[in-house]
Amino acid sequence: MEKHCMESQVKGVSTGTTILAAIFDGGVVIGSDSRASIGGQPVTIGGSGSTFIYGYVDAKYKPNMTKEECLQFATNALALAMGRDNVSGGVVNLVVITETGVEHVVVPGDKLPRFHDE
Repeated sequence: MEKHCMESQVKGVSTGTTILAAIFDGGVVIGSDSRASIGGQPVTIGGSGSTFIYGYVDAKYKPNMTKEECLQFATNALALAMGRDNVSGGVVNLVVITETGVEHVVVPGDKLPRFHDE
């Protein structure tokens, strides 16, 4: 008997945001701007805002960061991208994944570090 699926479960995926993932000693921090649509290496970046932060990531990423260092690194990188990319923006969403669980950290736009006049 042949089955036909009449209803698609596949949703469209919109890109054009900034995402970042970096490991720290004991876990990983994954972050994005609030327009994020999708979610190996010690650090991975992608999306339209990533072109603005390759230099920052290359200069500032270091292995074996603490959780706090990694959260600040991710927040800084995303804030820099959001300041330059017209399709990234809003708030920073960070997810910390460790053996003990998952933590969601939200940094509102007015609490983000500023690196230049906007």
